[in-house]
Amino acid sequence: MKLGKQDPRVIAITAAMPEGTSTDLFRKEIPSRYYDVGLAEQHAVTFAAVWRAKGLRPVCANLFHVPATRLRSNGA
Repeated sequence: MKLGKQDPRVIAITAAMPEGTSTDLFRKEIPSRYYDVGLAEQHAVTFAAVWRAKGLRPVCANLFHVPATRLRSNGA
C-alpha cells in the first residue's frame, strides 16, 4: 500500500483472493490500479509482464503451486 501511494506506476494484481492477500486494502484506497484476474494465476503473470513492459510496476499476489493441488484433487 505504501508503495502504491508513493508511486503512481505501482499496480496490484490478484487471482481471485483479494482478502487472503490483502489486496482488498489496495482496492479500497486505489481502485483504478487494482486488477483481479479471477482464477487465472498464469494470466496474472502475463498481465503483469505486459504492464511492466509499458513502464508500470506490477505486484502480483496469490501465486501458488497449482500443479500439486490439482494432482491431489485428481487422486494422484
